[in-house]
Amino acid sequence: MMDKDLEAEIHPLKHEGRKSQENLGNTLKSEDNLKIKPPPSRLSRCRTVAFFLSLFICLFVVFIVSFIIPCPDQSLSQRMWRIHYNASGETLWSCPSTIGGNASILSPLLQVPDIDGDSTPDLLILTREGQEVIGAIYSGSTGHQVGHRSSLDVDGDGGALLHVTRTGAHYILLPCASSLCGCSMKGLYEKVTGKDGPFKNDPLWENILNSTTRGRLLHSSGAVHYLMHVPGKAGQDILLVSSESCVLLDGQDLMPRWTLGTTQVLRKPSLGRYKPDTLAVVIENGTSIDRQILLLDLSTGAVLWSQLLPSLLGGPPSTSLPTADHRSAFFFWGLHEMANTSEMEPQDTQQSLYMFHPTLPGILLELANVSANIVAFDAILFEPSRHAAYVLLTGPTSSDMPGLVSVTKHKVRDLVSGSRVVHLGEGSPDSDQAIRDRFSRLRYRSEA
Repeated sequence: MMDKDLEAEIHPLKHEGRKSQENLGNTLKSEDNLKIKPPPSRLSRCRTVAFFLSLFICLFVVFIVSFIIPCPDQSLSQRMWRIHYNASGETLWSCPSTIGGNASILSPLLQVPDIDGDSTPDLLILTREGQEVIGAIYSGSTGHQVGHRSSLDVDGDGGALLHVTRTGAHYILLPCASSLCGCSMKGLYEKVTGKDGPFKNDPLWENILNSTTRGRLLHSSGAVHYLMHVPGKAGQDILLVSSESCVLLDGQDLMPRWTLGTTQVLRKPSLGRYKPDTLAVVIENGTSIDRQILLLDLSTGAVLWSQLLPSLLGGPPSTSLPTADHRSAFFFWGLHEMANTSEMEPQDTQQSLYMFHPTLPGILLELANVSANIVAFDAILFEPSRHAAYVLLTGPTSSDMPGLVSVTKHKVRDLVSGSRVVHLGEGSPDSDQAIRDRFSRLRYRSEA
């Protein structure tokens, strides 16, 4: 012991180093003892394996769905469908008719603002009895008559229009032989109910009506055939189509904006866009075999495009769909092969649907051929900006004849791939397939 103490005094640093090493060794042993844990149980290992296996399966499913399996195409029922009806809808309401046996109902039925306070627009039914036009208002939700029937004091025909002036006054417009007739909705409401209502008069229109007889607002150069609203600079203007001319009238003072003379309009006009963001009106001018399609600039009446396209006398009107380039795709019905088939019976004649776009003014696409009687037709967007389609209603030639009524829907893009390219003038430098591809790449947009 003395030797060790003496050595420590002689070599103090050596002794301290040995003690430090001994203490460090003891400390490491203690830490190792603390770190050593019991081996994990089998349950813990199973949980870990289950977690990573679930994670792997989820990632694998996401990978398969996102990258390997392609998006399924729309089913055939979505691209094209057809529904047959043996009985031309469900009755929502019915009420006893107060219309006399000698009266004839004038079409169309007019929708008027909610009068009875049930939050549903009401209906105005006009009938012609002798030389008088009679009006009756019915609730749109229950069919109950509001007040009683009353005369409009005009001798107009069908094709009525409910017009709102720029002062917010409602007027009923009717063709009256070679004149445009009108009646205040406020005056009619007061007659049928005997009390004031939600309507008002326009002083300018009242002055015109008071200065004429039998409600005549405007004299026409020929018999008035069609009335329709078109967008104007400060509200709705009125397009008046007569047997001799087509006139755009200012919606407030009824002054002509432009006139297209020497016309024989076959059907009610429709609207579209030939130039970007510029409305055009489609006029079907002529009889049937010599029908000419005219696209007129709505603001000036200038002819933008014209094409001879024979059709049946009772064929459906033209329509259009807005495209992404701020123009429109136009759809016209005409005779198959665009041939002169005046000697054929209508039921033996095949009608063809043609598609036109202003970027290809020398081309028509023949999309479909229909031999059945077409009752109604329209082109619509089922999915905004993508799914352009046309819907066709076919059925008996007369409502008095029983028969099968069918509603058919076709996707336009599917029909383009198998369409026939019709060259209107000199041949296009593009092949027919290239032209179909251009039509197929058209994108559509909603007006809203």
